[in-house]
Amino acid sequence: MRLVLFILFFGYPITKEENVPEERIFHPPHIHMSPSWIVSLGGNVTISCWVHLDCWLDFFLHKDGVKINTTSGGYKRKALFHISDVTRKDGGTYSCHYRMPLKTYRSEHSNSVELFVLDPSLPKPTISPIGMSAIEKNATIQCQSQSPIAGFYLQKDEDQMDHKHMETNGTRGSYTISNISQADGGGYRCRYSSESEPFVISEPSDPVELLLEDPKLPIPVISIYPSSFVSLGHSVTIQCKTEERSAKFFLHKAGDPKPRFLTSPKSNEGELSLNISWEDKGSYRCSYIPQSNLFLHSCHSSPLQLPATDHRLPKPSITLSHDEEVTLGSNVTIDCRSNATAVRFYFQKYGVAKPVQLIQNNGTVAKFSISNASWEHSGYYSCTYSTLPDCFAISEPSDEVELQLTDPDLARPTISLSPRGPLPLGGNVTLNCQGQGVRFKFYRHRENFVPQLLKNNLDGAHLIISNLSRDDAVGYSCKCNSISEVFSVSSEIVKLLILDSPLFAPVISIQHEGCVALGGQVEIKCESDSEDVNFSLHKTGDTNPTLMNGHFYVGEFIISSFTREHEGNYSCIYESTEEPFMISAPSDSLEILISDTYNCTQVNIIRFAIGVLILLLLTCIILSNQHFRGNMINIS
Repeated sequence: MRLVLFILFFGYPITKEENVPEERIFHPPHIHMSPSWIVSLGGNVTISCWVHLDCWLDFFLHKDGVKINTTSGGYKRKALFHISDVTRKDGGTYSCHYRMPLKTYRSEHSNSVELFVLDPSLPKPTISPIGMSAIEKNATIQCQSQSPIAGFYLQKDEDQMDHKHMETNGTRGSYTISNISQADGGGYRCRYSSESEPFVISEPSDPVELLLEDPKLPIPVISIYPSSFVSLGHSVTIQCKTEERSAKFFLHKAGDPKPRFLTSPKSNEGELSLNISWEDKGSYRCSYIPQSNLFLHSCHSSPLQLPATDHRLPKPSITLSHDEEVTLGSNVTIDCRSNATAVRFYFQKYGVAKPVQLIQNNGTVAKFSISNASWEHSGYYSCTYSTLPDCFAISEPSDEVELQLTDPDLARPTISLSPRGPLPLGGNVTLNCQGQGVRFKFYRHRENFVPQLLKNNLDGAHLIISNLSRDDAVGYSCKCNSISEVFSVSSEIVKLLILDSPLFAPVISIQHEGCVALGGQVEIKCESDSEDVNFSLHKTGDTNPTLMNGHFYVGEFIISSFTREHEGNYSCIYESTEEPFMISAPSDSLEILISDTYNCTQVNIIRFAIGVLILLLLTCIILSNQHFRGNMINIS
């Protein structure tokens, strides 16, 4: 070791007032190493020892408790001990003190400083990720080496001179930062010293950052588009937004300790696009680091569920709890039913990327309730579910069900068919909706008249159905609205009846000869050659047919008190119970009149005359046949 002594002299004259009294107790000096407490082999280091006194002082340097160097007396506040061409033996613990040569008083020893000699051949240790900690909480940093060591040392990047001894246990070291403040945020590295040479130290570990969660920062909002219900192989984008200008955005997946970085198209937005694989499903949150302090960190956003569709799970069914229309301000419940026991049900509204509600469940039915329904609740809903053991593997979505809110104050529209039925297969028909609105919706009604949207007509109130098929033989209704999503009450349902050529026309009959006494009773019968059919009676000029009581092949309808309003021409048809809107051709028309009217008398005279003529015609035919036979006998 080569020691070169540099003495700094300060030219202050000694005065009687500045003489230190004999009873004065000297405080220890300060000690410092420059440029660092770690020196490479062959390098240089300077140890400074100083005190805030203007007097004649001698400084002494100690290594491992042994005095190794001293200064000569002089007017000075500071002594510099320079060590050049450092070797392994120069590593150790150093301290210093001073005394006044003319007096017996001396100072206490300074604090100890450690000088470590860097050995690049030692494998660098590994340091555990710190991640994020909240202010005023505790955080523990751990370091590990490949072989037994003498000690671990923790160093903060911002302060090269400061280091902390870590609690050491074999090949591991740990250090706990208690009651964390903003000053503790930053990067940390660790080193270790050799077990055989305690002051020979390794290269530093890779750095890790301690980020501090600041609850005062605005919480970010996480979202996903186009939808959080996605099949494998499809693409989605996860977005994180905040009010702060941010330097970095992070995406945290539950169960994965390593966050993902998000790209930042804007200073307050972060995005990550995913081509969904089976490993991507799960629960996500996001956070950010503000530009104002790169070691502060926001709290996590609310969780975002990202399930993936498992096509092996059958899709559920969805229904509205209300068979009738839902009016503004009322309550409504949407039911979702699965075939298997589900642990989660997701309800989704069309056009909304995230589920409108996630219900934790352990059954086969979930209910999504809406109170005080407003126009914002209008739309189409579907649901899906997940089962154990994988809660993020979801079924295919159910069919959509429409929640259409109605305002009873809006005028109810009317609907009609042009031409009126029955219509032939392959023909055309126009649905006409008349109401006070600018937008119209047409519905078809199947299966107990559950409405299904047929057409959302934005520019008119007419809908043409061309080339009629058997599937078009259903009921139809319409709604209208003015500006908002709230529609009027539905119109009445009009039936589109289509002629079924294999169904033969029925035969209509009454127990009278077409004339009935005023107030009398009339029984009308309709007979067919088919079983399990429904008969309906039609009166010319009346658009509403009457359902007849059916029994096997016969339909019956009784008018108990016949009035002039009942007079007219009647016919009947029937429809199959399997296809209720496919009808037979109509029967012949049968006119029924009141017996005391002039028309009835005329009809009876005509019928009597026709009967007489028929009787005369039959008599002539019989006589002609007898005369022909007599002539044949004479010829013989």
